[in-house]
Amino acid sequence: DVDGVGSLSGATERARFENYEGNAKGISGVGLQIVQVFLVDIARITCEICKIILLVLQGFLANIARRTCKLYKFPLQEL
Repeated sequence: DVDGVGSLSGATERARFENYEGNAKGISGVGLQIVQVFLVDIARITCEICKIILLVLQGFLANIARRTCKLYKFPLQEL
């Protein structure tokens, strides 16, 4: 992470500490920080899911290409 917060509990602890220190952010700043951590996690998870989908799709398309080449007797370049 950019700000060094790795998890929700870390963000919560940091937010509490900032509140105790009398930071001007207040509750809304804490909420925004926690939402930011959630959004970063959601982005990471979405990215991983997309990578998996692309790998599966790539394998599926490669299988179709192999079967098509066998069916029409085309020489198949290794994919």
